[in-house]
Amino acid sequence: MNTNVIDTDSIIISMEGSEELIPDVKVVSFKKDAKYFENYLLRENLSPATIRAYTTIINKYFAESRVITKIGLLKWRNDIIEHYSPRGANQKIHAMNKYLTYINRKGLKLKSVKVQQKPFLENVVSFEDYQYFLNRLKADNDWTTYFLIKFIACTGARVSELVKFKVEDVKNGYMDLVGKGGKYRRLYIPAKLRKEALNWLEREQIDYGPIFTYRYEPIKSGGVNSRLKRSASRYPKIPLECIYPHSFRHMYAKKLISEGVDLMLLADLMGHSSLEITRIYTRMTAREQRDIVDKLVTW
Repeated sequence: MNTNVIDTDSIIISMEGSEELIPDVKVVSFKKDAKYFENYLLRENLSPATIRAYTTIINKYFAESRVITKIGLLKWRNDIIEHYSPRGANQKIHAMNKYLTYINRKGLKLKSVKVQQKPFLENVVSFEDYQYFLNRLKADNDWTTYFLIKFIACTGARVSELVKFKVEDVKNGYMDLVGKGGKYRRLYIPAKLRKEALNWLEREQIDYGPIFTYRYEPIKSGGVNSRLKRSASRYPKIPLECIYPHSFRHMYAKKLISEGVDLMLLADLMGHSSLEITRIYTRMTAREQRDIVDKLVTW
């Protein structure tokens, strides 16, 4: 069996011959190649968190198997489907497909797992619980958590975007972002929130830079989630399963829909690339569906 091997000091690519005559890639040390892969992902405009996740997934794959073959990849796919949720499995599959594209092996790309969409939303904070939470935080002078929640619920920001808000943005009334694929997005800060936030920033003597900090550094996305959970746990009335950053982004979308906002406008405000994603937010929560059934079905 003839093989043409290229030794690049980071990977060895066998151009011919492998399991069932399918080209394979044998990795000597992914750690040597990891930086080049990271740079490739950066050029693809992936977020730092996604890049870290993808490189970790690929590194773990090569820690267990030093060879990429079609059969090996299919066995790996079956294994992760068995041990992870569809969304978790898809993240790993997407990471591998990115790596296969990076090494010019698109023909070995794997199919994603089909995720069945439920006809209702789960664990989305209600507007009533949102208002109650804010009132309790205000009474306890927990202003940082108060404004973390309000900035998500009133701008629709993702948690990765929330941590980027600066004093200058509040003064301008908006924050401009460049997302995946170079897509431009503007997050508007409503007039009422802007006025309230400026008064808070003045009291805290925060004149410039990030408005949400921890130990004098911009707060991390994980830190936001931890803070919300910790604060909510003080109030037994609040359902903890509904308290996480994206829950308030969901609420923002649902509230705008209830006010009659056009779906195309909502997609722009949310930063969605597809209306199909935005339509998810038009669904009721399981709690809302049950309330309707309880009210109407009395026979």
